[in-house]
Amino acid sequence: MKWLLLCLVLIAGCTKEEKKMQSIAPGFSKTVLTSSKNGEKVWKLICDNVQIDGKMTHLTKLTLLLYKDKKVNKITADNGVLDQEKEIIELFGRVEAKEDSEKIKLQTERLTWNEKEKRLTTESEIILQKEGLILSGRGFVAEADFSCMKIKNGVRVKFK
Repeated sequence: MKWLLLCLVLIAGCTKEEKKMQSIAPGFSKTVLTSSKNGEKVWKLICDNVQIDGKMTHLTKLTLLLYKDKKVNKITADNGVLDQEKEIIELFGRVEAKEDSEKIKLQTERLTWNEKEKRLTTESEIILQKEGLILSGRGFVAEADFSCMKIKNGVRVKFK
């Protein structure tokens, strides 16, 4: 009887440990992900840590490079989520985007890249700097290369 009880305790303990191990999502450190269409690079994602949870991929300390017409837009963020099915990357926590050829710098707390629409969007507060101008407001839409941009609400302009 004592042996039976001991075996049941050991089996129950092993089962809990197995469940614990199964609940930890697979992950990778120092990872590079890329997306291309028709042989051309669309984006490149460089992150310190990647955790895969079903269809969602959670990212930490990331850099997203968007490619369009030989221009590169560099976006950095503390965290992000990649939804491969919807082709969306959500970035959050100290998000900063730079487009060097036009000397554009965007700062916000949240930003979404929609690959199907080739657009960056946010409903958060933004600060946009470009050659002597500082624009701010709430909500933003832009093409991948910042060739077309729109601040949705409460636009404020400051000259440097």
